[in-house]
Amino acid sequence: MFVLVTLLSVWLAWETSVVRERQMLLREIRRGDAFHATPANVWAERFQGNRPGPQPLARIPIVRIWLGDEAIQVIRFNRGLTGFSEPLLSRLERAFPEAEFDESFSRDIFIGRAN
Repeated sequence: MFVLVTLLSVWLAWETSVVRERQMLLREIRRGDAFHATPANVWAERFQGNRPGPQPLARIPIVRIWLGDEAIQVIRFNRGLTGFSEPLLSRLERAFPEAEFDESFSRDIFIGRAN
């Protein structure tokens, strides 16, 4: 029983660290202009059954939702804007495997961003 509780605690600690890392990365990209993350729930509301293409709604494990995480549907980026770096893009790709990454060459895509 002790081993089971220990394993559960270690797993929960790992999931918590993943959630914190993802939240920290979202705060970091909001400080610059080069990245824009759209949460899955916002994306679904925006397109309400009229989704562009066959892309399914992004999902994350329920435990992460309970810990305060959110699924990210798409992360758009522009290599020419303030805040872009290849290492940051790599970190985002690892931290948000559910997200689609879309390189944009237009500043217009970032106008009026809510996040």
